Amino acid sequence: MKIFFDTEFTGLHKGTTPISIGMVSEDGKTFYAEFTDYDKSQVDPWIQNNVIDNLKFNSKAKEWFEFEFDEARVNYNFKIKSHTDQIKCHLKQWLSQFDKIELWNDCLSYDWVLLADLLGGIEGVTPEDNYYYSHSLCSLDVIMEITDNDYKIMWNEDYGKGHNSLYDAIKIKECYDKTMKL
Repeated sequence: MKIFFDTEFTGLHKGTTPISIGMVSEDGKTFYAEFTDYDKSQVDPWIQNNVIDNLKFNSKAKEWFEFEFDEARVNYNFKIKSHTDQIKCHLKQWLSQFDKIELWNDCLSYDWVLLADLLGGIEGVTPEDNYYYSHSLCSLDVIMEITDNDYKIMWNEDYGKGHNSLYDAIKIKECYDKTMKL
């Protein structure tokens, strides 16, 4: 199962902390979490205006949990606002519904490191029979066949929603799907 993911974090530096993580499976199951314990001292005006202000649970209580299940009571959609340890627990539970996963994002630099760190290192990211690394959409040679204009239109279709990790994960999946049709 391909899982497309994105994170939002407190800046492009070594000590960054996650603000949110979004994932969508190729069959449409979603995981979205907002961290309550990110380093608020690292939030600059750009992060505030473009990331914090786009969080889904800004108006909710300090902690928020919303789970949707299918008729077989199989994990389906998770939405969480909590601290790192709680998010880690629920993310592992959500990922456990898939037998084998293949992780995809748009650019590996920070997202992959933050995900691996969240799950306790590379060993915690995927079951034993899965890849120990993530795939990057920007590394696909075929993506060059999508014109810059097509990519921009797809990514900014709902201008203003970018820099929300679940929205971005869904857009990464859409870009992947369009790329694979070429």
